[in-house]
Amino acid sequence: MVFYKIAHFLVEMYIRIVFRYKVTGRENIPEGGCLVCARHYSMSDPIYVAIGLGRKHRVSFMAKKELFKNKLLGWLISSLGAFPVERGTGDLGAIKSAVNVLKQGRKLILFPEGTRVEYDTPLEQLKTGAAMIATHAKMPILPLYLTPKRKYFKRLNARFGQVISSENPDGLKSAEHYENINIQLVQSLNALEAGQ
Repeated sequence: MVFYKIAHFLVEMYIRIVFRYKVTGRENIPEGGCLVCARHYSMSDPIYVAIGLGRKHRVSFMAKKELFKNKLLGWLISSLGAFPVERGTGDLGAIKSAVNVLKQGRKLILFPEGTRVEYDTPLEQLKTGAAMIATHAKMPILPLYLTPKRKYFKRLNARFGQVISSENPDGLKSAEHYENINIQLVQSLNALEAGQ
């Protein structure tokens, strides 16, 4: 915990100076667990999300299993909240870990498109993973916009939107329910990108 707070402070100072990092919408961050969903443009995105959330919120995120083979790197990213996922396999262990960290009150960073995208790629389709995890954990989804193109000493914005509920009051079938959440998430992310 001490290591996390020190690392958070140092990294926050760096990106606030170098990228003129500006965060808006923090009043939308709920207490307790939630999924934080943003588009994935670079390997450094989890860092920007964690700094945007602030030091009081502990974060977790999935990292590909191969990264944990290096003991030092594995220890480092685990200390920062990472847990392994075997990509492309429907890793049930990773899904259970995701649900567990949410129930522990953490913020889970997840990129619902499932992969990194180019900065000018329109947002259209999302994987069902985020909606499924949120539903099983009974936790909300917090949309987040990050400036796609990052340049030194140019403004990097982070904008949090309104939370999206994972509840299913109408008793929709799972596939329909997940699609309904995804539609709301796409609309919210596109609105945040437009500055709305």
